[in-house]
Amino acid sequence: MIPKLTKAGRNLKKIRETLPKLVRDKVPEHIISDELVPVYHFAGDEEYESFLKLKLREEVNELIDGFDEFMKGDFSEVADVLDVVNAIVMHAHSTHIGGVTVANARKAKARTKGSFDKRIILEGFLDRSKVNENY
Repeated sequence: MIPKLTKAGRNLKKIRETLPKLVRDKVPEHIISDELVPVYHFAGDEEYESFLKLKLREEVNELIDGFDEFMKGDFSEVADVLDVVNAIVMHAHSTHIGGVTVANARKAKARTKGSFDKRIILEGFLDRSKVNENY
């Protein structure tokens, strides 16, 4: 008989299938609490940056897959994306690229190119010389 897995056990099974991966700081503690022994190391800068990119892709994909749940008020996936983005900014700050610089770049881009507030969906574009005056 196969024992039922707890939610934590299902999560660990999911994690095991995608190893090695960057995990939250308390994941090793949760593994220990499930009477398992975690095997891990602390990444250097280059490895950390590589795994941050993978983690960002993973979390964005999970947000896309769970977008309907997010729109209904389940903010867990968007919180994961924001946590990874925050980790990227904090890492950049620790390597002398300031978080303030990132915030300023975001604001400058919004000033010059706009944001997404107007919900504009670009469908294409036409050659001005071929556009009818009534269009």
